[in-house]
Amino acid sequence: MKKISFAVLLFVFVCLCGVVTAEAVYEKPILFRGIEWGTAYNEVVETYPNKNQSEWEPSGIDAAFYGGEAVHYGKVGFRVRSGLPQGVTVAGYDVNDIYLNFVYTPDETGRLAKDKDHAVLCLAEYEFDFGSKKESYDAALEDLTNKLTLLYGDIDNQPSSGYGTRAVWKGAEGTLVSLNCRRGSYLNGGYYYRIYINYSFEGMETLLQDAKKALDMEFSFITDGL
Repeated sequence: MKKISFAVLLFVFVCLCGVVTAEAVYEKPILFRGIEWGTAYNEVVETYPNKNQSEWEPSGIDAAFYGGEAVHYGKVGFRVRSGLPQGVTVAGYDVNDIYLNFVYTPDETGRLAKDKDHAVLCLAEYEFDFGSKKESYDAALEDLTNKLTLLYGDIDNQPSSGYGTRAVWKGAEGTLVSLNCRRGSYLNGGYYYRIYINYSFEGMETLLQDAKKALDMEFSFITDGL
């Protein structure tokens, strides 16, 4: 399978699983807008408040778990890009985009069922775009760190002091939320600044591994031309 980049944010988020070692101080599962991890796509669509969504299928998911080597997962799911209804904010900030990531699950034959009836939620994220406003970005980063700490307790891990994953909070049942930063370059010069809040759970690793095994099994039965 040709390996091309997809879900870089997914890669960044699951990489941090390898460095989360502190005991959880938040005793409840950390969820995205109250939706349980592993919820079927159709249920998420019914629950999620904004129907103005666009979807696309990844060509692969590159993920590194618990500090291990990056593993390439083939076509094992898809993403939904969305937003919030007009006037709705998160922690007082406008949200540029929301991304919901779904993984396909094997059917009763063990093959990967590439349809939405067999897709479940494994990762969600908010994107906050501050453009070139560095001061606004800095202030929001401090504010969101304080607000997440207020909700989920002390930070469990701080992998980076610059750009990348800045803080990780760990909840019950292997759930996680992380605060991530990015600085990019405009084509005409200057920088833009974005903050991401990623939500997921450690069970995502099992979902992706099961999907990859199902793909491998399907591939093993291809005998055309032999």
